[in-house]
Amino acid sequence: MLKVMQIRKEFNEPFKDVISGFAEMGYSKRATAEILEIDRGYFYKCLLPRYAPDVTWKKQIDMRPECRAKGKGWPKGKSRNNQKKYTDEDLLMVVAKYETVEKFDNKAIPSASTVIKRFGSWNKARRMATCGEGKTCGECSIIW
Repeated sequence: MLKVMQIRKEFNEPFKDVISGFAEMGYSKRATAEILEIDRGYFYKCLLPRYAPDVTWKKQIDMRPECRAKGKGWPKGKSRNNQKKYTDEDLLMVVAKYETVEKFDNKAIPSASTVIKRFGSWNKARRMATCGEGKTCGECSIIW
């Protein structure tokens, strides 16, 4: 609240008008907060209906060049490295050590959700892990 009052005194205008002016000039919310030297979290709370209910911010393409995102995101046309952190065999070896998903979740390093996403369910992964070493399991098609 104190910062809002300071801005009112500094600009000789209501806080809402100051914010509206920055928005009309094409500044982003982040840039406006930096210019006004307000913490971004506090600034976003100030944008709630109490202080600035009808302020409309421009789309990113219409903003000032210095307020647009620069080089953020993944480059177009370049594939991401989607390598799995754990191989199926590594996961199954860890699953074989634990009887229940609760014990696995409490003690094992990979999370149970990783196992469930990879194999469909904990029971299916457990069946695949305990089918026996040294032979090919017809159900899971993994060679041990």
